[in-house]
Amino acid sequence: MVQTPAIMSFLGYLLNYTPSDPLMAYEVRQVYLSVVDVFNSFANWSFVIKNADEKEAKKKEYFNTYLPFMFGKFEERLKKQANRMVMVGQCLTYADFGFAGFAKATFLAKADEASYEVVYKNTPLLKAYLENINRIC
Repeated sequence: MVQTPAIMSFLGYLLNYTPSDPLMAYEVRQVYLSVVDVFNSFANWSFVIKNADEKEAKKKEYFNTYLPFMFGKFEERLKKQANRMVMVGQCLTYADFGFAGFAKATFLAKADEASYEVVYKNTPLLKAYLENINRIC
């Protein structure tokens, strides 16, 4: 098997972490792929770019523009959720596991923790969600 999103979708289906409702299953995939986008953007400036000036410029863009935008979208999603401890529906899905993986690989691993904290101050629901997910996963 190859391609993490395909594997996560497969395991979500196999292990019952994908809703049976097609629209909710779409929402889980949409959230998961958004998390993949956020991680890929992080990985690009962190690991791929070698030029120090270019790396610093991409890092600033990530933390000042891209991450606040994306975290704001996740915050909006949580505001619409009855259960604000999961991204879609009422139960954990593979999107939640994906978010936990991203968080643990980056700011929960103390990588740029202070930079993430600046973004967090504007997304209290997301912060609570990720703290909860970190305890579960």
